[in-house]
Amino acid sequence: MNQNIRSFLTSPQGLFSFFVLLSVALKLFVIDVGAPYIMMDDANMFSGGFLVWFGQAPPQRMYIESWFSGLSSMTVYITSQLLSGNASALNLNIVAEAYADFNQNPYPYVTGYRYLMLLFDMLTVLFVFKTAQIVFATKQNGQWFAALAASLYLMSYNTLWCNVVSRPDTGAALFASAGLYLYYKSKFGNIQTTLWCSALLMGLSTGYKLHCALFVVFILFDMWRVLGFKTAFKRCFQFGLISFVAFLVASGSAIFDPLLYAKLRALNVKDDASPWIEWGDQVAVVFNGTGWLALPLLIGAMVPAWKNRNNPEYKAITSIVFLATFWVILFLSIRQLRAYWMLPALPLIYMAAVSVFTTVKSRAIIVGVSVIALSIVSFQTIKQAYDLKQVKYNELSEWIETNVDSESAIYIYGYEALNLPKNTQAINNMRKGIERKINNTLASEKFTYRHIRNWEERATLKLYSMLEFQSKGYEYYGYYVAPLDEFKGILSLDDMDYVIFLEGFMFPEIQEVKRVLEYEFKEVASVVGPGGGSKGLRYQVYKRKSFNAQ
Repeated sequence: MNQNIRSFLTSPQGLFSFFVLLSVALKLFVIDVGAPYIMMDDANMFSGGFLVWFGQAPPQRMYIESWFSGLSSMTVYITSQLLSGNASALNLNIVAEAYADFNQNPYPYVTGYRYLMLLFDMLTVLFVFKTAQIVFATKQNGQWFAALAASLYLMSYNTLWCNVVSRPDTGAALFASAGLYLYYKSKFGNIQTTLWCSALLMGLSTGYKLHCALFVVFILFDMWRVLGFKTAFKRCFQFGLISFVAFLVASGSAIFDPLLYAKLRALNVKDDASPWIEWGDQVAVVFNGTGWLALPLLIGAMVPAWKNRNNPEYKAITSIVFLATFWVILFLSIRQLRAYWMLPALPLIYMAAVSVFTTVKSRAIIVGVSVIALSIVSFQTIKQAYDLKQVKYNELSEWIETNVDSESAIYIYGYEALNLPKNTQAINNMRKGIERKINNTLASEKFTYRHIRNWEERATLKLYSMLEFQSKGYEYYGYYVAPLDEFKGILSLDDMDYVIFLEGFMFPEIQEVKRVLEYEFKEVASVVGPGGGSKGLRYQVYKRKSFNAQ
């Protein structure tokens, strides 16, 4: 083997490159899983990518995320049209026509966005590696420690999960890691222009995920700790102001529609309540989400960080441990914590954990613990990829395409997991129901209340308008988007040829519906659809005994 190649493979850069390739391979392995989505709300992000071109993005998805989604979708559409020799399709109505294409076949759009998120991952880990090089610059084996911290982050199963489910955490992690890198490049705020750039990126990160605002808060505390209150005050004010303005612009609705933004944030808190999660469960989530060893190593790093807090050569390490400790305390205090919420803060946690090795003299201990830590996170990610690949998320939609004709009406009790295009009949029935609901509020509610309440309805109508209220597809409706009591006179269970029932789904009318299913329908299939994380959700399909379509 060439000496240069051997030297590279046994270098920190070689270790880092190996895990880069492994991470990319695993993410490519699952890049096509789903139907085409894995979770229920994935479709909202893509819808926002089309709506944002007309000044409206779903408020639960921020503008910056919608712009990236929209640019990704438009790139897919333009490329496909050019490759097919249909350049005439690239006209002023291009966004609406791209949405119509997406509506018929979202798979290439979802895959294209996952490739974009894979690029985000690679850029993120580059910033993590560069930041770790600064943190460990004065330490023996500092390059190895930098490669180890970056590799631990890259092999976290949270990076893979967020990639395939279109979570905003991937974008938040990119801008947060870039902002953190510039913060240390600014030497704790001593280089002001670099600090301002860091503040800008932290604001963009907060535009993706609101809890990234705590990056700004924790960094302000860190600057006060390092520079002293008097010296740091002006820089902290500038940092906070720039971050806040960047957040407002990136989030969009926070500045352009603040009342609606406030309502959606409150709804998010309610939706995330998760009463089935008990206090104490978050401890296991933090340990598992960080790879089990990272938290004990971080705790071990606190002692030398405290002892060396006044040592100039230990300044960056003390800062990393200081910031990571804040984040871990925060995560341990959130009962309903999801592991992927930690993604933007994981680079800090891994760098802080690795810093404990700077005080360990035994090379065997360092190598042994490092191998165990990397093995744990690698196993977690490989298992996550394997589990995702085994689930037949598209079993439900494939069954419908194979067994149901476009004239048959379908009603779904549960999430509207049938990600197939609605036909013209379904679109116009949905339009009638939504417009009636909006009109009914005219007599009972003032404008502001109507504006806040009907945001989903307005977004849906705009998407249907992009389709000119017509489309090829299937006639189906869901319990949450088309409640039969609200659509009375437009839809009825008596008109449905098929009923799809989410296993375990509970709702007030369940006994009455089950009686109807028992006497008028027969179960014809039990299939898996999107939702349920890496397991999917099971749906029972019922067919009317006396078929309306016949």
